[in-house]
Amino acid sequence: MATPVVEFRNVGKTFVGSDGVEHVAIKDVNFKVDDIPDKGEFIVLLGPSGCGKSTILNLVAGLEPVHPPTVGDALVFGQPVSGPGPDRGMV
Repeated sequence: MATPVVEFRNVGKTFVGSDGVEHVAIKDVNFKVDDIPDKGEFIVLLGPSGCGKSTILNLVAGLEPVHPPTVGDALVFGQPVSGPGPDRGMV
């Protein structure tokens, strides 16, 4: 089986507000997006405002201050996301 395009393993992200209080954006996120040959497809993150969609996308893109995850592994093509890269784009 091919390496997943994106894989999250028990990913969590906590931010510390200016008041010093921790705010959990996402926790225990697990999913993978398989590379299916000869298939064109769109993958959608759907949910209400504030549920963590943008946090997940920013972790995939490797964008600070969201990157890196507080816990867990965010992988692209089997490699940990270490920052922005030419293999990913965000619109």
